[in-house]
Amino acid sequence: NDKEVVLKALEFIQEAVQRSGNVQHRKGVQEEVFSNVHSHKCILELASEDIKNDKDFILKVAQRFGWAIFFASENLKNDKEVVSKAVKTFGCALKFARKSLKNDKDIVLQAVKQDGLALEFASVSLKNDKEVVLEAV
Repeated sequence: NDKEVVLKALEFIQEAVQRSGNVQHRKGVQEEVFSNVHSHKCILELASEDIKNDKDFILKVAQRFGWAIFFASENLKNDKEVVSKAVKTFGCALKFARKSLKNDKDIVLQAVKQDGLALEFASVSLKNDKEVVLEAV
């Protein structure tokens, strides 16, 4: 039952917030969130700030679910490695990246290669870049 899965994940998240100093416990919570994130997007939205700011965890999630960077910390939305992983699986994740990465030609090329519609989220200068436009079509 979906509701039971969400409730269980939220209980784990709540425990993580309460025990955020316990690294081993936090890793268990991350594994639970990761296993449920594909069908319950709200799990990441309600995750603790520790989880949203854990680069290794967000990289793991973004590699499979690029859209998930929407819930990542602002710091990680400005991290080239994180955004690169995300746009390779969901080009339109470029929408959630910080402005500087929307102007990064390598990132934008990866995004439009995965989904040409990601061009919409690129900087103005890259929207007018011939190589980027050709990759998008």
